[in-house]
Amino acid sequence: MSANLLIVDDEQMIRDLLCITLTRENYTCFQCSNADEGLLLIKNHDIDLALLDVMMPGSSGLELLKDLKKTKS
Repeated sequence: MSANLLIVDDEQMIRDLLCITLTRENYTCFQCSNADEGLLLIKNHDIDLALLDVMMPGSSGLELLKDLKKTKS
């Protein structure tokens, strides 16, 4: 069974490259361009691993990580 990965980065090219590479390794990738989208997605999907950009406009990846921990506990 493939793991579900969440990629949150404000740069489309970074998200695409990670998704292409990881999909070739049989991972299922979900992409978001900001923390709000990432939080909504993780509430609606079973995510095994999140790759978060630390510095994004609006909420940072670290702030998103704190919110993700709250939703999963």
